[in-house]
Order: sequence, then C-alpha cells, then structure tokens
Amino acid sequence: MRYLLNRFIHYVILHLKSALPTAVMAGILAGILEAIYRAVSFDFFKITLFATGTFYYSILGLLLALVYIAPVILFTFLTGRYIRGQFIAYLSFASVFNGMVTPWLSTLIMDYLNLSGQLIGNSRFVFISVLIIIMQAAGIGIYFIIERFLNLIRVNIRIAGFALPVILLILMIISFSFGIGSSYNVEKYEPPADISSRKMPNVIFIILDCLRYDTVSMTNSGMATPNMRKLAEDGIFYTNCFTQCSWTKPSIASMYTSLYTTQHNVKGLGQIINPDLYTLPKLMSDEGYFAVGFSNNVMIRAVANFHLGFNYFEYLHPSRVIPSDPEAPEFHFLIILHDYLKRLIVDKTELVSFYYRNANYTSKRVIDWLDKNSDKNFYMFLHYMDPHNPYFNHPYDGEYYVPPPDNYSEEIEKKFFDTYKKEVEYTDKALGLLFEHLKSTGIYDNTMIVLTSDHGDEFHEHGGWDHGHSLYDELIHAPLIIKLAHSELKGTVDSSLVETIDIPPTIAGYIGAGEVPEWQGIDIFSGNNRDWSFSEVKRYGVHAKSLRSRTEKLYITGLNADPVIEYYDIAQDKSESNNLSGNEDLKPRIAELLKTLAEFEDNLREKAVEAGSHTLDRKTIEQLRQLGYIK
Repeated sequence: MRYLLNRFIHYVILHLKSALPTAVMAGILAGILEAIYRAVSFDFFKITLFATGTFYYSILGLLLALVYIAPVILFTFLTGRYIRGQFIAYLSFASVFNGMVTPWLSTLIMDYLNLSGQLIGNSRFVFISVLIIIMQAAGIGIYFIIERFLNLIRVNIRIAGFALPVILLILMIISFSFGIGSSYNVEKYEPPADISSRKMPNVIFIILDCLRYDTVSMTNSGMATPNMRKLAEDGIFYTNCFTQCSWTKPSIASMYTSLYTTQHNVKGLGQIINPDLYTLPKLMSDEGYFAVGFSNNVMIRAVANFHLGFNYFEYLHPSRVIPSDPEAPEFHFLIILHDYLKRLIVDKTELVSFYYRNANYTSKRVIDWLDKNSDKNFYMFLHYMDPHNPYFNHPYDGEYYVPPPDNYSEEIEKKFFDTYKKEVEYTDKALGLLFEHLKSTGIYDNTMIVLTSDHGDEFHEHGGWDHGHSLYDELIHAPLIIKLAHSELKGTVDSSLVETIDIPPTIAGYIGAGEVPEWQGIDIFSGNNRDWSFSEVKRYGVHAKSLRSRTEKLYITGLNADPVIEYYDIAQDKSESNNLSGNEDLKPRIAELLKTLAEFEDNLREKAVEAGSHTLDRKTIEQLRQLGYIK
C-alpha cells in the first residue's frame, strides 16, 4: 500500500511540475486578451483592469490545470505508462487557454455576426465544438512560440510560471494603492478670493431612493421617522411635490439639470447626461462651493456623467468578495466566482452590502468626509439607496423580499409593504446620525438641507409592484423638506404645487446665484407658482405621461393612435381609484387638458438635447438585475 501511495504521489508531482507553470501562463494570456476586449468595448483603459484580470486568471489557470490533468495522472498511475512532461505542458496550456477564452469569445463572435438568435440547438453545439477545436489548436501553437522564446532568452519556464503570479499580485496592489475608480476629483477647486468674507450657507441635497410620500411620520402617524420630522419642523414641508419620472436615472437627471425627461432624454439604462448641460453641481462649484457627491446607485456614477461639475464625487460601490476596481468591467469567470463565493462565505447579516451600501454605512462615510474637510464651504449631494428593493428585514437576518411576489395575496402585500416601511425607519435612524453630527460640529445651523426622493414604490395599489411602470401618485408624489440656514421659516407646511426640477433654481436663488436660462424649474421662494406638474416614463414597454394639479390629474398611457386616457378628481379621490374619463360631462375638460398637455410638450421639445450613451458591462448588468432594473 505504501508503495502504491508513493508511486501515486510521485506521478502527481511529476505531472504538476509540467502542468502548473504552463497553466499559469495560459491564464495570464487569457486574462490579457479578455482585458483588452473589455477595455476596448467599454473604453476603460486603466492598469487596475489588466492587473486584476491577469492575476486572478493566473490563479484560475492553476485550478483548471488540476481539473484537466487529473485524468492524465489517474491514467498514468493505473497503467504505469509515463507521459512525457512536454506533452503535459502543451496539453495544460492549450486546455486552460481554450477553457478561459472560448466562453466569452463565442459570445463575442455570435454577437458580432448577429448569430445569437439563429444558433440554437444542434447548430449552436456544432459552432461551439468547432470553436473549441480551433482554440485548442491555437493554444498549442501559442505555447510552441512561448516555449521557443523562453528558451531563446534562457528563462526557465517553471520558474517563470510560478514567479509571474507573485509579480502580478504586487502590480495589482500597487495599482490599487493609486486609487480605484469609485472616486473622482473632477473640477479643480478654486475658491473665490473673497470667500472668507462671504457668509455662504453650506448646502446638503439628500435623495432617499424609493421614499413614498405616505411613509414618513409627517403624513403617516403610524411611521416612526423622528429625524425627518424634526428636520421638517426646523424647515418647510411641502405637501404637493412631484417627481418628473417614476424611476431613478431620469428622475435624478432632472434634478441635476432642472430639465424634464423629454428634454435631457436620459430615459434608458444606457443613456448618459449630455456633458454640455449646465448642472446644479457645476453651478455650485462655479459659485465657490466645494461640490462633493456621494452616490449609492449603480446608475448614478461617473460612467453616466453624474460626476460632472463636482470637485469630488464618490460612488459607494457594493462589497466584493474578490477585490477589484468597482468601476472596471468584470471578467467572465470572476462574476461566476464572485457569485459562488458570496453564497458560500458571506454572513447573511452582511448580505445587503453586496446589493448597495446601507444608510448607516453611508452616513458614517459622509461624517468621515466632514471631519476631514471642516474648513470647506461645501455643497453636498447625498444619495441613500434604502429603502430600494430588495426589502431587507430589520434587524438584518439575511432575509429579503423582491417584488413582484410569485403569488399575490393581501397577506403578501402587507408583508412586503411592512418590510419596506421598516427600511424607511432604519434609514431615518441613519439620517439621525448625520444630523446629530452636523449639530455637534456647529455645521447644522448654517446649512441649507433639502431632502426628497426620486420616486416612490407601488405595492399593488394599481395592480403593479416596484416602480418605473406607471405614474400614479404612489410613484411620483414625493416628500420635500427644505431646512434653511438658521432654520428660517421653521415649522412651515406649504401646499403649493412644486416639482423636483424646482430644487436646483431654488438652491441657486437662495445662495444668490444668477438665473440659469435653460433651466425649466422655478425658484420656490420667488413667489411664482405653477399650475401643473408634468411627469413622463418610458420603460418596460410602457410610455405614459401625466399632468397633475393639486385637484385633478390627466394620465395617458399607450401614446399611440389609440391611447388610454384616465382622469381623476384628486380633491375627492386621492387614491386614484375612480377613473372619470368616461363621464360625458367631463369630456370638454379632458379635451382642454389634452390641448394644454400638447402645447406644453411642443414647448419642451424645442429645448431638448440628445443624451449620450454607453455600453453596460456585465458587472453593471448583474447589479441592475439584483436591484430589479432588469427583469
């Protein structure tokens, strides 16, 4: 028995000495090729991409070699027939190279030739089989060239194979130490010469993702949001504020640019803000503020131009089991490995951090920044992701709920909504941490704080779930709090009709900046009141528009030759449950509103710009899918 064991160990060592160094080289080459492909495809030419890919793929090459060589070792042990080390080296290199390149290369070829929808069943099998044979032959040829080259320069192939991962690890650590792409110093900060004599208030603009109007304690006595209530008591609470879209990207783009969605045209996942637009952060930077932004949403990032105008912008990227540049496009096998390791080793109570950074983390990150930048007169954009789905239980136990549920019942609806409301209350506690720090450091009193949401969430009130699919009030009616410096006008409740695009000109007017002609919002403090709020959404095959006043609402879906028109008497029907569009007595009023809407849209189109676009990488797509943006 000992003889057999010793012989087996001998064969294992013999074969691995030949297989592993070449497998490392194959992994590195595969990593380089995929890094080039990702860099070109997503215009991301950073050393972190190449260092990360080549290092991790060198390790994966080792693991794959163990799988490929195991049958050879077993054959040698059972037959006693020795297989030459050179053959093992060629087999290892070609197999690892083939296995790591073919999966993404096959997808690339099929997409490029528009064959993805055509190659199914046997034809797809034949295509993949032929490609595998070609890549195996290519791997053999490439190794032949590498072997000859290393012999020419007198480098031992085994030493090179084991030394390269160490070199790549050092390179990866060095590249990471110079900064990973989640933060950006965008605009050079040049404070005006008279800034010390100007008593400019700081400005903090807070957006809570998915926060409904009826889930804060100012509107719902059953909700425990004492910190938002106290902020409202120190400022002005607006009861009729409406967003311009019912999902994040277009809505926040409107709050950046003070334009309607049909003007900035950032309506899809792959669209980005036109860099020529004048944004709120750019204005604040121009006015002498240090403009800093913290985003929690995968769509509100530099890749979509949401960093433009800031002096410093940081995307609070989700946790990663495998350290990598959060802004870099992900490698094929690293996504698979990350998902596997996440399920295997992550503590369930920490699971939320793999979807987004929660409110507590966000507040602490902001407090840390404030402690290090107490000398700055700042404008801060702050985006909290909670209570966006998945709706996590509190305290965290790893359980969460993703809309829509598999089966509907009133009990399930209540469970989802109750969990969502607990997320809101959790977020309020995290806001309390921030507000308390502002007060203890003396910042709060001389700071204007604006708090609102980008949209709400639906819990089957109109037969739907989540957001982005309609424009009913549960999705576009947003809470709005404006606390002025020194708590001017504290305790005010204002029922004026306002839109979230009014926030930029209101902040600009309050700090004494001039008007921006292209902005469509109204300075809320100017005394100019609006009669209508306009919202639009184009997503999930739905194109809808709404025109809402404080007392009535016109809602149109379809927008084709036969649109569906709904009309609600909001004064008597706040839940929008009684569609009056079929009422003959109201037909003249509906026709009048349709004409008002058409004229309004004609005016908007005259001032529209084209949005830019970018390609979504696989990592971003996976994050969007986790958050429900891709069904």
